[in-house]
Amino acid sequence: MKVNINGVWKDSKPYVNINNEWKPCTAGYVKINGEWKQFFSAGKEIIITESRNNINLLTELKGVPEETDITVIIPAGVIICSDSSNKPAFIIPAELKNKNITLINKGAIIGKGGSGGGGASRKNWGGAGAKGGVALSVQAKTSLQNSGFIYGGGGGGGGGGGAYAENSWTYGGSGGSGAGPSEVGLQGNPGVYRYGSTGGPGGKGGDFGEPGNNGGYGHSSAGYYVGGGGVGGQAGEAIDGYSNIKIQELGSVKGKMIN
Repeated sequence: MKVNINGVWKDSKPYVNINNEWKPCTAGYVKINGEWKQFFSAGKEIIITESRNNINLLTELKGVPEETDITVIIPAGVIICSDSSNKPAFIIPAELKNKNITLINKGAIIGKGGSGGGGASRKNWGGAGAKGGVALSVQAKTSLQNSGFIYGGGGGGGGGGGAYAENSWTYGGSGGSGAGPSEVGLQGNPGVYRYGSTGGPGGKGGDFGEPGNNGGYGHSSAGYYVGGGGVGGQAGEAIDGYSNIKIQELGSVKGKMIN
């Protein structure tokens, strides 16, 4: 709120005297033509109007605000994701621990799907799929009203094992990526066929909040050496920092809620 002091408008913080104790106002109203209208609020509101990646609430606020109450709104149709399974899609950081935060999600907060493991050559085992990403990381006390979606990223599929093939080697297929932002986990690639032997197929990536599938063994018709499939990646968490949340409405959640 601004007040005019000697012709200069300056920011001010209104206080009210309650039982001889001055306390900061959370809101101020004035009566105009018989109707009470708000002219001051101690709260700050952020509306995420378009789909984006990697939102940190502190960055959106441009630092720790003076206001005590902070409301964040994600409208329906807006999708918040991440560009890396190592980064949460939306972070409410510890720097805001002294604020009253309300997150109203009508859209979608989705962790990035883990990448698939690489297919193996020779008699090697396929590579492991990567863990899916966290959707929402909450490091400060927050009230959650979720009528939308909060989904952890799917784990990546494991890579297929290699196989021996008549004085040569064949290759396993790579695993599929987990869901996020794609709506389902992707199928792994088939292994390469050569001289009667086939590399193992890559595992399918996990759907939202689900682990990826293991890759398959290679196959050799002559009974030679083959490699096993890589392990599918772990599922990404829907919420990391669940103990910091007061649930007002949970909505649709896929993936674990931890810590």
